[in-house]
Amino acid sequence: MEKALTLHDLNLSILVILILVFVFILGLLIYSFREYKLEANRQQWKNKLDSFLMEAIVENNITNIPLQEDLVELSRYAGFRRFFLNQLISSERKFSGVASIVLQAVFHQYNLDEESIRLLNSSKAHLIARGIQALTIMKVGTAYPTILKFQHHKNEQVLHEVQYAMVQFDGFNGLAFLNQLQLKLSDWQQLRILNSIKSYPQNSSEKLKEWLVSSNPSVIIFVLKMIRKFQIFELHPKLIEMLFLHRGRIQTEIIKTLFVIETDLTFNLLVSEFPKFTLKSQQEVIEGFGHNRAFDQLDFLKDQLLNHPNKQIKVFAAEALNNLGEVNYLIKLSDTLQQQDPTVLVLNHALQRKI
Repeated sequence: MEKALTLHDLNLSILVILILVFVFILGLLIYSFREYKLEANRQQWKNKLDSFLMEAIVENNITNIPLQEDLVELSRYAGFRRFFLNQLISSERKFSGVASIVLQAVFHQYNLDEESIRLLNSSKAHLIARGIQALTIMKVGTAYPTILKFQHHKNEQVLHEVQYAMVQFDGFNGLAFLNQLQLKLSDWQQLRILNSIKSYPQNSSEKLKEWLVSSNPSVIIFVLKMIRKFQIFELHPKLIEMLFLHRGRIQTEIIKTLFVIETDLTFNLLVSEFPKFTLKSQQEVIEGFGHNRAFDQLDFLKDQLLNHPNKQIKVFAAEALNNLGEVNYLIKLSDTLQQQDPTVLVLNHALQRKI
Protein backbone atom coordinates (compact mmCIF):
# COMPACT_ATOMS: atom_id res chain seq x y z
CA MET A 1 0.00 0.00 0.00
CA GLU A 2 1.42 3.40 -1.06
CA LYS A 3 2.42 5.83 1.66
CA ALA A 4 0.12 8.90 1.80
CA LEU A 5 1.69 12.32 1.16
CA THR A 6 1.79 14.16 4.47
CA LEU A 7 1.43 17.91 4.99
CA HIS A 8 5.06 18.03 6.09
CA ASP A 9 6.21 16.37 2.83
CA LEU A 10 4.10 18.79 0.79
CA ASN A 11 5.54 21.82 2.60
CA LEU A 12 9.05 20.46 2.10
CA SER A 13 8.47 19.98 -1.66
CA ILE A 14 7.12 23.51 -2.03
CA LEU A 15 10.10 24.86 -0.08
CA VAL A 16 12.57 23.03 -2.36
CA ILE A 17 10.80 24.37 -5.45
CA LEU A 18 10.88 27.92 -4.05
CA ILE A 19 14.60 27.60 -3.26
CA LEU A 20 15.30 26.38 -6.80
CA VAL A 21 13.28 29.26 -8.27
CA PHE A 22 15.15 31.72 -6.04
CA VAL A 23 18.54 30.29 -7.06
CA PHE A 24 17.53 30.45 -10.73
CA ILE A 25 16.36 34.09 -10.44
CA LEU A 26 19.52 35.02 -8.51
CA GLY A 27 21.72 33.40 -11.16
CA LEU A 28 19.79 35.19 -13.91
CA LEU A 29 20.19 38.54 -12.13
CA ILE A 30 23.93 38.00 -11.65
CA TYR A 31 24.34 37.01 -15.32
CA SER A 32 22.29 40.01 -16.50
CA PHE A 33 24.28 42.37 -14.28
CA ARG A 34 27.59 41.01 -15.62
CA GLU A 35 26.38 41.35 -19.20
CA TYR A 36 25.19 44.89 -18.54
CA LYS A 37 28.52 45.80 -16.94
CA LEU A 38 30.41 44.20 -19.83
CA GLU A 39 28.33 46.10 -22.38
CA ALA A 40 28.83 49.35 -20.48
CA ASN A 41 32.58 48.70 -20.41
CA ARG A 42 32.62 47.96 -24.12
CA GLN A 43 30.82 51.19 -24.89
CA GLN A 44 33.30 53.16 -22.74
CA TRP A 45 36.22 51.37 -24.41
CA LYS A 46 34.78 52.05 -27.85
CA ASN A 47 34.35 55.76 -27.20
CA LYS A 48 37.86 56.00 -25.74
CA LEU A 49 39.47 54.06 -28.63
CA ASP A 50 37.50 55.84 -31.36
CA SER A 51 38.69 59.17 -29.99
CA PHE A 52 42.29 57.98 -29.64
CA LEU A 53 42.49 56.42 -33.11
CA MET A 54 40.90 59.43 -34.81
CA GLU A 55 43.33 61.76 -33.05
CA ALA A 56 46.29 59.55 -34.08
CA ILE A 57 45.15 59.52 -37.72
CA VAL A 58 44.59 63.30 -37.79
CA GLU A 59 47.99 64.04 -36.21
CA ASN A 60 49.57 61.63 -38.69
CA ASN A 61 52.66 61.12 -36.51
CA ILE A 62 53.76 57.63 -37.49
CA THR A 63 57.08 57.63 -35.63
CA ASN A 64 55.75 58.91 -32.30
CA ILE A 65 52.46 57.26 -31.39
CA PRO A 66 51.59 58.37 -27.82
CA LEU A 67 51.21 55.78 -25.07
CA GLN A 68 48.14 56.85 -23.11
CA GLU A 69 48.31 55.75 -19.49
CA ASP A 70 44.65 54.72 -19.29
CA LEU A 71 44.97 52.54 -22.42
CA VAL A 72 48.19 50.99 -21.14
CA GLU A 73 46.48 50.22 -17.83
CA LEU A 74 43.45 48.68 -19.55
CA SER A 75 45.76 46.64 -21.78
CA ARG A 76 46.66 44.53 -18.76
CA TYR A 77 43.30 42.76 -19.30
CA ALA A 78 42.90 40.20 -22.11
CA GLY A 79 39.30 41.30 -22.75
CA PHE A 80 40.36 44.86 -23.47
CA ARG A 81 43.33 43.81 -25.62
CA ARG A 82 41.06 41.74 -27.85
CA PHE A 83 38.51 44.54 -28.02
CA PHE A 84 41.33 46.95 -28.95
CA LEU A 85 42.44 44.48 -31.65
CA ASN A 86 38.91 44.25 -33.06
CA GLN A 87 38.58 48.04 -33.17
CA LEU A 88 41.91 48.37 -35.01
CA ILE A 89 40.92 45.74 -37.59
CA SER A 90 37.56 47.42 -38.11
CA SER A 91 39.20 50.86 -38.48
CA GLU A 92 41.89 49.58 -40.86
CA ARG A 93 39.21 48.38 -43.27
CA LYS A 94 37.86 51.94 -43.50
CA PHE A 95 41.15 53.67 -44.21
CA SER A 96 44.02 53.37 -46.67
CA GLY A 97 47.32 55.10 -47.41
CA VAL A 98 48.95 57.01 -44.55
CA ALA A 99 45.99 56.44 -42.20
CA SER A 100 46.45 52.70 -42.60
CA ILE A 101 50.15 53.02 -41.75
CA VAL A 102 49.26 55.00 -38.60
CA LEU A 103 46.95 52.19 -37.48
CA GLN A 104 49.73 49.67 -38.04
CA ALA A 105 52.03 51.82 -35.86
CA VAL A 106 49.39 51.85 -33.09
CA PHE A 107 49.11 48.07 -33.43
CA HIS A 108 52.82 47.63 -32.70
CA GLN A 109 53.10 50.42 -30.12
CA TYR A 110 50.51 48.79 -27.90
CA ASN A 111 52.01 45.31 -28.41
CA LEU A 112 48.94 43.99 -30.16
CA ASP A 113 51.22 42.04 -32.47
CA GLU A 114 52.21 40.00 -29.40
CA GLU A 115 48.54 39.55 -28.49
CA SER A 116 47.82 38.31 -32.02
CA ILE A 117 50.67 35.79 -31.78
CA ARG A 118 49.26 34.60 -28.46
CA LEU A 119 45.91 34.01 -30.14
CA LEU A 120 47.61 31.60 -32.54
CA ASN A 121 48.41 29.38 -29.56
CA SER A 122 44.76 29.25 -28.48
CA SER A 123 42.81 25.99 -28.50
CA LYS A 124 39.77 27.88 -29.86
CA ALA A 125 39.55 28.03 -33.65
CA HIS A 126 37.80 31.43 -33.79
CA LEU A 127 40.63 33.01 -31.76
CA ILE A 128 43.28 31.45 -34.02
CA ALA A 129 41.42 32.81 -37.06
CA ARG A 130 41.26 36.25 -35.42
CA GLY A 131 44.98 36.22 -34.72
CA ILE A 132 45.80 35.29 -38.32
CA GLN A 133 43.41 37.97 -39.58
CA ALA A 134 45.01 40.67 -37.42
CA LEU A 135 48.59 39.73 -38.38
CA THR A 136 47.59 39.69 -42.06
CA ILE A 137 45.70 42.98 -42.10
CA MET A 138 48.49 44.68 -40.13
CA LYS A 139 51.07 43.22 -42.56
CA VAL A 140 53.22 41.50 -39.95
CA GLY A 141 55.42 39.65 -42.44
CA THR A 142 57.54 38.01 -39.75
CA ALA A 143 54.46 36.03 -38.69
CA TYR A 144 53.88 34.54 -42.15
CA PRO A 145 55.91 31.33 -41.56
CA THR A 146 53.90 30.72 -38.39
CA ILE A 147 50.62 31.33 -40.21
CA LEU A 148 51.59 28.77 -42.87
CA LYS A 149 51.66 26.08 -40.18
CA PHE A 150 47.86 26.29 -40.07
CA GLN A 151 47.40 25.33 -43.75
CA HIS A 152 45.95 21.94 -42.78
CA HIS A 153 43.89 23.05 -39.80
CA LYS A 154 40.57 21.21 -39.45
CA ASN A 155 38.55 24.40 -38.96
CA GLU A 156 37.24 26.08 -42.12
CA GLN A 157 37.35 29.61 -40.68
CA VAL A 158 41.05 29.20 -39.87
CA LEU A 159 41.75 27.82 -43.36
CA HIS A 160 40.01 30.80 -44.96
CA GLU A 161 42.20 33.22 -43.03
CA VAL A 162 45.34 31.26 -43.95
CA GLN A 163 44.37 31.35 -47.65
CA TYR A 164 43.78 35.08 -47.47
CA ALA A 165 47.11 35.57 -45.69
CA MET A 166 48.97 33.58 -48.35
CA VAL A 167 47.70 35.86 -51.10
CA GLN A 168 48.23 39.03 -49.06
CA PHE A 169 51.84 38.18 -48.27
CA ASP A 170 52.81 36.30 -51.44
CA GLY A 171 50.54 37.71 -54.15
CA PHE A 172 49.78 35.42 -57.10
CA ASN A 173 52.24 32.81 -55.79
CA GLY A 174 50.13 32.56 -52.65
CA LEU A 175 47.44 30.86 -54.71
CA ALA A 176 49.48 27.65 -54.43
CA PHE A 177 46.84 26.40 -51.98
CA LEU A 178 44.55 25.87 -55.00
CA ASN A 179 46.73 22.97 -56.16
CA GLN A 180 45.22 20.52 -53.67
CA LEU A 181 42.17 22.36 -52.35
CA GLN A 182 39.36 19.94 -51.47
CA LEU A 183 36.97 22.26 -49.61
CA LYS A 184 34.62 24.54 -51.47
CA LEU A 185 35.89 28.08 -51.99
CA SER A 186 32.85 30.19 -51.12
CA ASP A 187 31.83 33.12 -53.32
CA TRP A 188 32.71 35.51 -50.47
CA GLN A 189 36.16 33.96 -50.05
CA GLN A 190 36.71 34.09 -53.82
CA LEU A 191 35.89 37.80 -53.78
CA ARG A 192 38.28 38.50 -50.86
CA ILE A 193 41.14 36.68 -52.52
CA LEU A 194 40.46 38.11 -55.97
CA ASN A 195 40.49 41.66 -54.59
CA SER A 196 43.85 40.94 -52.96
CA ILE A 197 45.56 39.95 -56.21
CA LYS A 198 46.84 43.22 -57.62
CA SER A 199 48.75 41.92 -60.64
CA TYR A 200 48.96 38.92 -62.92
CA PRO A 201 52.51 37.69 -63.64
CA GLN A 202 53.43 37.10 -67.26
CA ASN A 203 53.78 33.51 -68.43
CA SER A 204 51.41 32.23 -65.75
CA SER A 205 48.79 30.83 -68.12
CA GLU A 206 50.08 27.25 -67.71
CA LYS A 207 49.39 27.43 -63.99
CA LEU A 208 45.86 28.70 -64.69
CA LYS A 209 45.33 25.83 -67.13
CA GLU A 210 46.24 23.38 -64.37
CA TRP A 211 43.65 24.90 -62.07
CA LEU A 212 41.03 24.91 -64.84
CA VAL A 213 41.08 21.09 -64.84
CA SER A 214 40.79 20.88 -61.04
CA SER A 215 38.37 18.34 -59.59
CA ASN A 216 37.10 21.14 -57.34
CA PRO A 217 34.38 23.15 -59.21
CA SER A 218 34.88 26.21 -56.98
CA VAL A 219 38.56 26.38 -58.02
CA ILE A 220 37.55 26.42 -61.70
CA ILE A 221 34.98 29.15 -61.07
CA PHE A 222 37.54 31.24 -59.16
CA VAL A 223 40.09 30.95 -62.00
CA LEU A 224 37.44 31.99 -64.53
CA LYS A 225 36.77 35.11 -62.44
CA MET A 226 40.50 35.83 -62.38
CA ILE A 227 40.67 35.49 -66.18
CA ARG A 228 37.88 38.06 -66.41
CA LYS A 229 39.56 40.43 -63.98
CA PHE A 230 42.90 40.44 -65.80
CA GLN A 231 41.42 39.85 -69.29
CA ILE A 232 43.76 36.96 -70.12
CA PHE A 233 42.97 36.64 -73.85
CA GLU A 234 45.50 33.85 -74.42
CA LEU A 235 43.21 31.42 -72.59
CA HIS A 236 40.31 31.91 -75.03
CA PRO A 237 41.05 28.62 -76.90
CA LYS A 238 41.22 26.73 -73.60
CA LEU A 239 37.79 28.05 -72.57
CA ILE A 240 36.29 27.03 -75.91
CA GLU A 241 37.69 23.56 -75.32
CA MET A 242 36.12 23.47 -71.84
CA LEU A 243 32.75 24.86 -72.90
CA PHE A 244 31.26 21.48 -73.78
CA LEU A 245 32.91 19.52 -70.99
CA HIS A 246 30.89 21.24 -68.28
CA ARG A 247 27.26 21.96 -67.49
CA GLY A 248 25.54 24.12 -64.92
CA ARG A 249 27.31 27.03 -63.29
CA ILE A 250 30.77 26.30 -64.70
CA GLN A 251 29.43 26.43 -68.26
CA THR A 252 27.64 29.69 -67.47
CA GLU A 253 30.82 31.19 -65.98
CA ILE A 254 32.81 30.12 -69.05
CA ILE A 255 30.33 31.91 -71.32
CA LYS A 256 30.46 35.02 -69.13
CA THR A 257 34.26 34.93 -69.36
CA LEU A 258 34.25 34.45 -73.15
CA PHE A 259 32.33 37.70 -73.49
CA VAL A 260 35.12 39.49 -71.58
CA ILE A 261 37.94 38.02 -73.71
CA GLU A 262 35.96 37.72 -76.94
CA THR A 263 37.56 37.31 -80.35
CA ASP A 264 36.07 37.59 -83.85
CA LEU A 265 34.92 33.97 -83.57
CA THR A 266 33.23 34.11 -80.17
CA PHE A 267 29.74 35.32 -81.11
CA ASN A 268 29.27 32.99 -84.07
CA LEU A 269 30.50 30.02 -82.05
CA LEU A 270 28.02 30.74 -79.24
CA VAL A 271 25.18 31.03 -81.75
CA SER A 272 26.05 27.78 -83.53
CA GLU A 273 26.18 25.85 -80.24
CA PHE A 274 23.29 27.69 -78.59
CA PRO A 275 20.76 24.79 -78.73
CA LYS A 276 23.17 22.55 -76.78
CA PHE A 277 23.42 24.90 -73.81
CA THR A 278 21.38 24.72 -70.62
CA LEU A 279 18.65 27.36 -70.20
CA LYS A 280 20.83 29.27 -67.74
CA SER A 281 23.71 29.30 -70.23
CA GLN A 282 21.37 30.35 -73.04
CA GLN A 283 20.24 33.24 -70.84
CA GLU A 284 23.91 34.22 -70.32
CA VAL A 285 24.52 34.20 -74.09
CA ILE A 286 21.53 36.43 -74.80
CA GLU A 287 22.35 38.84 -71.96
CA GLY A 288 25.95 38.94 -73.19
CA PHE A 289 24.87 39.94 -76.69
CA GLY A 290 22.80 42.78 -75.23
CA HIS A 291 25.58 44.07 -72.99
CA ASN A 292 28.36 43.65 -75.57
CA ARG A 293 26.54 45.58 -78.30
CA ALA A 294 26.39 42.55 -80.62
CA PHE A 295 24.62 44.29 -83.49
CA ASP A 296 25.58 41.46 -85.83
CA GLN A 297 23.35 39.13 -83.80
CA LEU A 298 20.08 41.06 -84.10
CA ASP A 299 18.51 38.43 -86.36
CA PHE A 300 19.45 35.70 -83.88
CA LEU A 301 17.89 37.61 -80.98
CA LYS A 302 14.71 38.29 -82.95
CA ASP A 303 14.46 34.59 -83.76
CA GLN A 304 14.77 33.68 -80.07
CA LEU A 305 12.13 36.23 -79.16
CA LEU A 306 9.64 34.80 -81.65
CA ASN A 307 10.40 31.10 -81.59
CA HIS A 308 12.11 30.02 -78.39
CA PRO A 309 9.79 27.73 -76.37
CA ASN A 310 10.88 29.16 -73.01
CA LYS A 311 9.13 32.36 -71.89
CA GLN A 312 12.06 33.52 -69.74
CA ILE A 313 14.45 33.29 -72.70
CA LYS A 314 11.98 35.36 -74.73
CA VAL A 315 12.06 38.02 -72.00
CA PHE A 316 15.87 38.18 -72.07
CA ALA A 317 15.85 38.34 -75.86
CA ALA A 318 13.41 41.29 -75.78
CA GLU A 319 15.58 43.09 -73.20
CA ALA A 320 18.73 42.44 -75.22
CA LEU A 321 17.07 43.88 -78.34
CA ASN A 322 16.03 46.90 -76.32
CA ASN A 323 19.64 47.37 -75.14
CA LEU A 324 20.69 47.30 -78.78
CA GLY A 325 18.28 50.11 -79.65
CA GLU A 326 15.53 48.00 -81.23
CA VAL A 327 12.69 49.64 -79.30
CA ASN A 328 10.75 50.54 -82.43
CA TYR A 329 10.97 46.95 -83.64
CA LEU A 330 9.58 45.70 -80.30
CA ILE A 331 6.73 48.23 -80.36
CA LYS A 332 5.85 47.39 -83.97
CA LEU A 333 5.95 43.66 -83.26
CA SER A 334 3.71 44.12 -80.23
CA ASP A 335 1.15 45.98 -82.37
CA THR A 336 1.12 43.35 -85.12
CA LEU A 337 0.82 40.20 -83.02
CA GLN A 338 -2.51 38.84 -81.82
CA GLN A 339 -3.25 39.81 -78.23
CA GLN A 340 -3.53 36.16 -77.20
CA ASP A 341 -0.01 35.48 -78.48
CA PRO A 342 2.26 34.78 -75.44
CA THR A 343 4.99 36.88 -77.04
CA VAL A 344 2.83 40.00 -76.57
CA LEU A 345 3.02 39.61 -72.79
CA VAL A 346 6.80 39.32 -73.05
CA LEU A 347 7.02 42.45 -75.19
CA ASN A 348 4.76 44.43 -72.90
CA HIS A 349 6.86 43.37 -69.94
CA ALA A 350 10.10 44.47 -71.59
CA LEU A 351 8.67 47.74 -72.93
CA GLN A 352 7.00 48.73 -69.67
CA ARG A 353 10.23 48.23 -67.82
CA LYS A 354 12.43 50.03 -70.30
CA ILE A 355 10.36 52.92 -71.59
